[in-house]
Amino acid sequence: MRKPPKVGATNYYLKKAMHQACTNPLWANGQVAIVVGTRGNEAEKMIERCKEILAYKDHEGVPIRDEDGHILSRLNINQEYNNKKEFSLNSVEFRAHPADNIDSIRSQPNMVMIMIDEIAFFKMVDQQRVRDAFEHYIGGASVKIILITTAGRSPSGVGYEIEVEHPSIYKKYLYDVNIGLAVHPESMTSLYDAEEIQKLRGTISYNRNYLGQWGYGAGNIYDSRTLETCTSDYTLKDISSLPNCLSIDPAYGKVRDKLSSKFAGLGMYKENGKFHTRSYFELEEPSDEEALARVRKEIKAYGYKTLVCDGHWTGIIKTFSSEITTHGIVYSNQLQDMTENAQKQVNDLNVNLHFTHEELIRQLRAIKKDEKGVPSKKESRFDLGDCFQQGLWHFATSNLRIIKV
Repeated sequence: MRKPPKVGATNYYLKKAMHQACTNPLWANGQVAIVVGTRGNEAEKMIERCKEILAYKDHEGVPIRDEDGHILSRLNINQEYNNKKEFSLNSVEFRAHPADNIDSIRSQPNMVMIMIDEIAFFKMVDQQRVRDAFEHYIGGASVKIILITTAGRSPSGVGYEIEVEHPSIYKKYLYDVNIGLAVHPESMTSLYDAEEIQKLRGTISYNRNYLGQWGYGAGNIYDSRTLETCTSDYTLKDISSLPNCLSIDPAYGKVRDKLSSKFAGLGMYKENGKFHTRSYFELEEPSDEEALARVRKEIKAYGYKTLVCDGHWTGIIKTFSSEITTHGIVYSNQLQDMTENAQKQVNDLNVNLHFTHEELIRQLRAIKKDEKGVPSKKESRFDLGDCFQQGLWHFATSNLRIIKV
């Protein structure tokens, strides 16, 4: 579930799990794993929240505790398994697992539910390990996997991958601000105050938190609002007679990790002094044959006249140099100029991004500069962004170094 903040999704699933523990015989002696992606010990607060839901409360709504500090529960909590990290309710053990040791949920007996909150915000954890840790239960157990998050600061990681993947084994619920503004027909109230939400509109965080736009406002190379201005629904027409290029970033063949690269391609053209995106693709760990075939397909389908590529990939340049005009860019010499040029073209509104090219737009609005003033890949993938900058550099200069091999 991707949702806006403060709509009660986490509380709902905690209550549902405790209800199942008390009523579902198939959950007897089972385990519920709770993980929160924001920090290592945050899941312990979920354990406390569960106990507060079950607690006797005083007239001010504060949970009542015994002399040992334990919350007095209306239901039978096994005191032998009652601490900050776990408690047992009707034989079902609820346990907090640290986000920085996600493998601790593996190989647990009789796991009945895994709930991961804020899955977009795991830090310094291999994202594929996160996914492997909960998916290894699929197929061999009837475990319920619940993934909850607001949109992340970067369009990457397991939460984002699951949201955009098609087909998917997951049932996805994607909510925006409207779920909190909906008025209940009986109480005539809503979760959000409409006037307060109106005050938030236009802030950098609003689009990410309340509209579910991953990476919005997180980057500092391309302004998210300016990118919105550059995005439109123009006609995707035949560009074979216009100046154009296919820019590719062949970063493939790597072991998948939290910021794994993909083989990316972006087609662009120039018309009336402006630069337009025409098509794009991404391939995840393709074979050499698959990658080259896709490049050829793209060239043929759209009539691209020039292939622009990172000059490091001399094998690809050699392969296509006899078929199409091919330029290789030496990143060590030109990356900073390439970045500054692309930033200027966007700021001057000389770029038109087609609204269907969503993955490119997400990468542009999330990318940050490193200490050298060039895109940092530590927090966000930028394969299509590299293609974008390469393409604009091709149009901006006539003295690109042609790599001869």
